[in-house]
Amino acid sequence: MRQSLGQPQPDAFSRIDELRAGLEGTARIAIVADRPEATEAARLAAKLSICRPILIGKGDRVDIDPERDARRLEMFDLLLRLPGGRRLGMREAERLGSDPTWYALLMVASGRAGSALAGSIAVTTEAARAILGPSLDGPGVGLAWLVELGDRLLAYGMASEPEPSAEELAGAGSVIAEGFSHLLREPPRLAFLSFSTLGSRAHSRAEKVRMAREILAEGEPEYLFDGELEVDAALSPQLADGSAMGSPVAGQANVLLFP
Repeated sequence: MRQSLGQPQPDAFSRIDELRAGLEGTARIAIVADRPEATEAARLAAKLSICRPILIGKGDRVDIDPERDARRLEMFDLLLRLPGGRRLGMREAERLGSDPTWYALLMVASGRAGSALAGSIAVTTEAARAILGPSLDGPGVGLAWLVELGDRLLAYGMASEPEPSAEELAGAGSVIAEGFSHLLREPPRLAFLSFSTLGSRAHSRAEKVRMAREILAEGEPEYLFDGELEVDAALSPQLADGSAMGSPVAGQANVLLFP
């Protein structure tokens, strides 16, 4: 079950470059113009043929201003049909939909853009709410980032709530692992992180992480996962052999879920 990390691997970010090359500069990316750096990034992306940026914001120096867009009512109607949107009236839909972050994501949902870039100034959870719709109720909400570690590309993330339940941890782990697989086209190896490794510490927080692993196991995912694991045991094959022998992901995890 375990793979050797000693085998030669391609440069971590070459996989991202391959994905970008496949776009051939034609992908339409909605970029929230909430600061000058975002505007400059859009200009460079267009110049380098990385994508076709669509600046979303207020004023005359953007491509689309949510308050002036001819299709704004169509976007508001779409917002009302998103999960949790039925609880909104048109006035609230107009208020949310006039926000550039929400509008950028609504453009993706409507097919007017292929993806969106936001969160430069907007709070991360607010950007997530725009992505996921008016409701963040229930498990399955995770926030994740990619980081380069040597010749490996890892994803690390967490549930959207500061004190997630075991069910929310399991849901977040599932979402992040599946997103990793979809983006990088390689099997995820998910580690539920803790200050304890496989029962080495007796504590309610460690127990919650173990419960999250058991909940995920009930869904019988096709990728490898384990927990609870300390971060060094999750990443170091040498430490894993001593503290987490037999774990299917210890020492080779590429998706880390923080509790």
